[in-house]
Parts: sequence; structure tokens; C-alpha cells
Amino acid sequence: MAYRDISPVEADALRRWYEHGKLIGGIGSDTLEDLLDISSNYIDVVRRDFSFNAHVSILDLGSGVGIPGLPMAVLAPNWQFCLLESMTKRGSHAKHSCEELGILDRVSILIGRAEQLRADLMSQFDVVVSRCFGNPALLVELGLPFVRIGGIIVVSEPPNSDAGLRWRTDVLAKLGVKGPEFVVVRERHYAVLRKIRSLRPAGARQYSQILKNPLW
Repeated sequence: MAYRDISPVEADALRRWYEHGKLIGGIGSDTLEDLLDISSNYIDVVRRDFSFNAHVSILDLGSGVGIPGLPMAVLAPNWQFCLLESMTKRGSHAKHSCEELGILDRVSILIGRAEQLRADLMSQFDVVVSRCFGNPALLVELGLPFVRIGGIIVVSEPPNSDAGLRWRTDVLAKLGVKGPEFVVVRERHYAVLRKIRSLRPAGARQYSQILKNPLW
């Protein structure tokens, strides 16, 4: 679903973003049309809670070359985006493409690790989106601090997955999270987590600690 007409200039810039993204290993087998559809799906999920025309702040966690955040920003011009990526080459490509698209006034690119940046961006976003970031426990521990109370995390979900094994609702509840709620948009699956209260952090763990001893 298209939310606005993409101009020929934007279409050319998106094509260059896509082609170079493939060259540097930031895009797999998806076509550009696939990525635009996927980004539209994320917009649809976010719109269940936030108006398309409202000021909404969105963090794309583990954005890579800008998936899904960069096409979302093109399609949703009233929303503010931050693309967070740890790999310099991919983050730099996303920034260059945003400059070509003329959207750097409402899209910022941060190159660094989530666990190192979360203290500075604590509770700053209405929405965190993520695609292929990592397992659910990793995503929750790294992504939740960025979300303000009442905000949501939207993550792509494998079809036919065992939700009871992937998502521990008892652990999520202890973290102040309601959900997940599972949403299907045009045959693609998403999980939505809602932050309903903020708990005093026990202490931010390093990435190696998170991997060694995950929340579940």
C-alpha cells in the first residue's frame, strides 16, 4: 500500500539506495518492491496506535542500510525517524541515501551499538521497529529502554512460529511489557509489544553478558 506518491527523483534515489545496499551486503534476496511493501506493512501496524498525520518518533533498531526505516520515512513524511546501526559502512550508506532523498531534516542516523547508546536515548521514542535484529530476548533487552511508557515495539515474526517458545509472557510482564500481540498484514507476520510501565533498571548489561545469560 502506498501512502503518498513517490516522485521520479525519489524513485531514482531509492533505486540507487537499493542497488548499492546489495553491493555492500546490506540487502538480501528482497526486491525493492518487496522492501517498500514491508515498510508499508510496518506503517500499517504502527497506525493501529498512532495517527499517520501525528508527530510520531520511531527508532529503527539494527537498521542496516535502512530497513525498514528509510522507506518508511519516505512513505510517512510526518513521522520522525532515527536509524541505529552498528556497522559504519551500512550506516554511512543509509545517511548518504537520506541526503539524496532530502529527508535528513526528519531522519537521523546513529552509528554505534544499542547497549552503548541506550542511556542517552532512554525513553525517547514512541515506537521501536526492527527486522531481523536477533532473538526475542535480545531484542527486548536492547530495545525496551528506548521506548517511552505507552509506546510499542514492532518486530517481524516468522510465520508458523511457536509463540510460547519465542516469547515468554511471564518474563515480559515482569519487565513492564504487555504482549506480544500478533498481527498479520498482507500475509506477513508481526509481533507488537507494549511498554505499560517503567521498572528501575538493575543495571545495563554489556552485549557479551546479554548473549551469555539471556532473559529467557
